[in-house]
Amino acid sequence: MEAQLAAHLGSNFTTVSGTKKTDITNLSQSIRISLKNSDSAHTQIALIGQPTFAKFLNANADSSAFIKLFFGFADHTPLNANKVKPYGVDFASLHPDNEVNRNRVLSHNIPQHYTDAFLHNINHASQNADFFEKIVTGNSNILAWVQTKNSLDGIRFALMRDVLSALKACTWKIASSHSVLDLTSNKTNKRLMYLQMKGSSARFSPGYHSCMFHMYKDVMDLVQSTSNLQDLISTS
Repeated sequence: MEAQLAAHLGSNFTTVSGTKKTDITNLSQSIRISLKNSDSAHTQIALIGQPTFAKFLNANADSSAFIKLFFGFADHTPLNANKVKPYGVDFASLHPDNEVNRNRVLSHNIPQHYTDAFLHNINHASQNADFFEKIVTGNSNILAWVQTKNSLDGIRFALMRDVLSALKACTWKIASSHSVLDLTSNKTNKRLMYLQMKGSSARFSPGYHSCMFHMYKDVMDLVQSTSNLQDLISTS
């Protein structure tokens, strides 16, 4: 799809690899496009290991405890009472499938002061420019999102700086499922991103318990977006 879009944009554009979240660029590299080509309303945008995520947030002890409990114990051993007891979690109250068998604790079973610390931490960090730059933009400056997977019909372009502004005007909250965190717009209450435990790959490994971010295409409705890239560039 990257090659198809580059050809559509003209001979001045080419696909690139090995760059941070940029898929297509022009020859001068002043236009750096991150392309989202998904068959659903959202797509994965980042996968971060727990230690990196905690360091990125500059997490304190309580916030780090939430990360460990919520995203799970990446120690290759099943969950047991001795693991969770130091955190004040009642092992007997944990769901055998959704928690014990997944080596993690859902938010409603995590002591509230850990949850409060993490939510304060991540919402504060989200106001810093480098938070969403790391997760969403990398070195790209244009977001392109297809409406139908592998089709250029209806593709929309938006400036990444506008996308970042829209994401910063949001709040992270615990979802009603207790298993994910939602980033919802303060203006429309729409869910623009969610954060979850990956929950796949080798069980109880660092990959299985990593932090996975998804973004919804609804973010394109909150910014100036167009099907004509040149129109967008000329007004920026």
